[in-house]
Amino acid sequence: MISSRLRFISSLISPVEVIADIGSDHGYIPADLLKNDIAKKIIATDISAPSVQKAIDLMEKLNLSEKSDFRVGNGLEVLNVDEADTVIIAGMGGKLICEILQNGYKNKFKEKIPTLVLQPVQQVGDLRYFLIKNDFDILDEHIFVDQGKVYQVMISRKINSEKTHSLYKIDLNNQVQIKYGTINIKKKSQVLISQLEREYDKLNALIEKLELNNIEKELIESKKIYLYQLEKVRYEISKS
Repeated sequence: MISSRLRFISSLISPVEVIADIGSDHGYIPADLLKNDIAKKIIATDISAPSVQKAIDLMEKLNLSEKSDFRVGNGLEVLNVDEADTVIIAGMGGKLICEILQNGYKNKFKEKIPTLVLQPVQQVGDLRYFLIKNDFDILDEHIFVDQGKVYQVMISRKINSEKTHSLYKIDLNNQVQIKYGTINIKKKSQVLISQLEREYDKLNALIEKLELNNIEKELIESKKIYLYQLEKVRYEISKS
């Protein structure tokens, strides 16, 4: 059964010809996309052969095998050049997603500019920073909760020429913006508001503890800078 997290990711994807799901595991997202006619063909990949077999079994059970292609391999290397219109990379660390894009994107997409649907389970800020520094535009962001855990999704596309500039505005010196994203901040969702409040209270308590125990001043100052950035973002969100 598909989880709320995977169903949410699936709901963000627009209809196209070919979708590649990198690290597909059981194949739940590809199955959901095919059942809802979001793609004419799905490429389900995973570095683990047993995981790919799970996806094969699921597609056979749902009579979706004819529209599915299954490949065992690492990252984007299993794709043919310009093969996919949309690429999903979900359920892995942000740094690993960075590595996958760094190692494979340039070789696999020469003319086509696919939509990237990226859902890191951790190191979200690392991924967002990588995208900005490597000329990927962030078109949309979402923050949501599944089973008590907060997740983020980024929709991204490569900027295709020197004449095209990103519309995504972010201060790369602002760690709160990097962690949560300026589109998420502008949306002012209750999920983000609650997350910022929890983080603010936790960090405030930590700073008090560090000061009480005479921990090195540089560490305390770095925490205070982040706390100030949190305060500023919370104030911006609170404005009507």
